Amino acid sequence: MDTGTPQHSALLKALRNALRPLFRLFVRKGIALQALQELAKQLYVEAALAEEERKEGRVTVSRLSTLTGIHRKEIKRLLETLDQPKSLEERKASVSAQIVSQWLGSDATTLSDGRPRPLPYQSDEPDTPSFYALVRGITQDVHPRTLLESLKIVGLVQQREDGLIELAEAGYVPDQSWEEKLFFAGKNLGAHSDTVVHNLLKEQPPRLDRAVYYYHLTPEAADTLEEWAREHALELLIRFNKEAARLQFESLETPEEATEQVHLGAYFYRDRDASEPS
Repeated sequence: MDTGTPQHSALLKALRNALRPLFRLFVRKGIALQALQELAKQLYVEAALAEEERKEGRVTVSRLSTLTGIHRKEIKRLLETLDQPKSLEERKASVSAQIVSQWLGSDATTLSDGRPRPLPYQSDEPDTPSFYALVRGITQDVHPRTLLESLKIVGLVQQREDGLIELAEAGYVPDQSWEEKLFFAGKNLGAHSDTVVHNLLKEQPPRLDRAVYYYHLTPEAADTLEEWAREHALELLIRFNKEAARLQFESLETPEEATEQVHLGAYFYRDRDASEPS
């Protein structure tokens, strides 16, 4: 494989490390090389198109072909496949995640200690929060009763004998739907990758991307660190969510200026191989 310049060689080495876990997933799930080749072509065209539009230049098929190395006939075909609509499972996952964020982020739907407040399904009092009002504030496309039953199936909410609805988890982690898990996996990996690329290209301002690495640990020590990370990361995300919900409410007072989105994530990695990278 011709890696070109030393910079290209270093980039491909980093890419190899970043993609190796994904190829383990591809092998396990039976995704063949041909499918990845088609996906790579689509992503090359998307990236080249976005780059040319960013420069505000004239975008032509010939220019996209030069940037990507893909034949012009293929470029034309691939351009027709862009902007595919989200699947039903992706839309449901997105709405469910927004519900949890709003539930945990609003003072009206949380208790004094920050835990989610049990909600009635519906309330005749306009100032009393309810599950129905929570859903209707996010979407008009899915009926609150339908969404409630869906969330009960995946174990995210439970309905008590007195009718109140409780949030079963402090964050949205779907238990059963493979499609929903993939939706969030793609969203999280994509956001982190975009941050990494943003910093590598020295785009301004630099974005937060920090990590801590330790080697030569006993399994007991790794267990302790994982428990510590889970506790404190969840605390950070809950506090961040509450502040983000407050600022979003303020931002919506001037909707024409509310054009930004943010994404804060946390992960913990461990492996039995304690050797340090060369």
